[in-house]
Amino acid sequence: MQCTTLTLSLPRCPQAVATARHAVRGLAAADPNLRDRVAPAVTETVANAVRHTQGGSVELIAGTDSAGLFVAVFDEDPAAAPRPRPGFELL
Repeated sequence: MQCTTLTLSLPRCPQAVATARHAVRGLAAADPNLRDRVAPAVTETVANAVRHTQGGSVELIAGTDSAGLFVAVFDEDPAAAPRPRPGFELL
């Protein structure tokens, strides 16, 4: 399977949810089962970033390879950054 990567920078608005969902469904079009399973996860993840952050945009990075599909969603809100917990710091 060929590796394919998709990167989208979307405005933090409700329309970003549908744009992200359609883009990832297109990326996973070769596998209808995967496509149908990933669409709700992308919808919820991007909707949460739009609804619960204050940044100006949401970034979606998705990729496919022989192992399946990877999706990551990032926002610009510094207040939403995870706080390190004792014992869980990056090395």
